[in-house]
Amino acid sequence: MNSITFNQSKTDTVSPAIIAVPENKRMAVIVEDEAPAYNRLCKLIEQVAPGQIEIVHCLDSISSARKWFAENPCPELIFMDVHLADGSCFDLLKNIVI
Repeated sequence: MNSITFNQSKTDTVSPAIIAVPENKRMAVIVEDEAPAYNRLCKLIEQVAPGQIEIVHCLDSISSARKWFAENPCPELIFMDVHLADGSCFDLLKNIVI
């Protein structure tokens, strides 16, 4: 992580071979650069869909997200902050294939 440290282990580097989500769960990625917002979103996801969504990675910048999406399978769900320190999530969406 560049500027913040999240309190969950999902921020470690994940390669395509390591992502193994049980069949009854949806794979999700969070693109968020503020730890409090990330933590709140994780809690909300668990409240709304308990045990149904596996957050496999959290990315804190457009550049790290661009790289991650180029090297990994696209998740079923993507939660994104609109404004990140290095750009807008819409810039990211223009440059990746989902």
